[in-house]
Amino acid sequence: MKSRLSSVVLLVTISLFLFLKIQAQSNNMISGHIFNKDRLPQADVYVELLNEMNGIIGRMRTNSGGLYLFRGLSAGTFTIRVLTYGTDLEEQSVEVVITTSGIAGRAPSESIQQDIYLRQRKPPKDGKELTGTVFIQDIPQESRNQYDAALKAFADGNQEDGIQKMENAVKVFPTYFYALERLGQEYSAQEKWEPSYNNFKKAVEVNPKSFTSCYGLSVSASKLQKFDEALNAANNAVKNSPSSPEGLVLLGNSQRKMKQFAEAEKSFLDADKLSKGKLPDVHWNLALLYAYNLLKYSAAADRLELYLKNKPDAPTESIKKLIQQFREKAVSSN
Repeated sequence: MKSRLSSVVLLVTISLFLFLKIQAQSNNMISGHIFNKDRLPQADVYVELLNEMNGIIGRMRTNSGGLYLFRGLSAGTFTIRVLTYGTDLEEQSVEVVITTSGIAGRAPSESIQQDIYLRQRKPPKDGKELTGTVFIQDIPQESRNQYDAALKAFADGNQEDGIQKMENAVKVFPTYFYALERLGQEYSAQEKWEPSYNNFKKAVEVNPKSFTSCYGLSVSASKLQKFDEALNAANNAVKNSPSSPEGLVLLGNSQRKMKQFAEAEKSFLDADKLSKGKLPDVHWNLALLYAYNLLKYSAAADRLELYLKNKPDAPTESIKKLIQQFREKAVSSN
């Protein structure tokens, strides 16, 4: 009897071990593309993955082709939420269910493709204008054909061909705003800062009301250590889209590099308010500002804790050590 009971316990233990091992090896994934109201890929927007308890378990930005991807998921019900700060598009959420939980000796593998088409935001009841500006140009057909071919190449994942065709579109029509802006984005994604800067600068000259181009110009100018120009472009980006937390974070970073610490703190706090405390970049940059410029170590530690809360894939242990260091500095500096 005792021998039989031991065998049963051993069998249950082995089964539990195999189940946990299978779950740990889970390779379920959810991926897809985010499209804008014109059914074109929407680059550089945040996509969040939430679990059944509405907790954020993943966050990423779409690439130049509008792609997002979450791997290593177990079975369950998830929500994909697309954040549209600083655009004229509505935030959108879609529920996705993964049913595969694995069978003995085999890791589960379910791949779900969920494309999301964003809608234009409805005009507010107070009659104020929506964020975002539509820019209209009369484009030569040859240039338009090259631009459309470039978009298709990007959507197919052929970045090199897409860039070449986009360059051809600009060669035919040098002030083609949307082509210049897209080239700036593509070169920025490749960290080719000189061509990124040149294309964004031309795009801003053609359309100074573009938030995206002003933002991109600020980033590339900063990478090239043109800090005055980066600050000016960041200010223009915020003027063009006052409701964008990302724009305010960009402005705060530019102000910090120019040692305008009080102004930087205000920009970061305004971004925090607009994003309702959910944007990890805000907490991270405030922590850096408090720790290394304003010497407010306790506030820096608080912000890093909020960063961990809103950034599921952050290196938890190293940041916890940093939090501890800041807490100790706060005590010793009093």
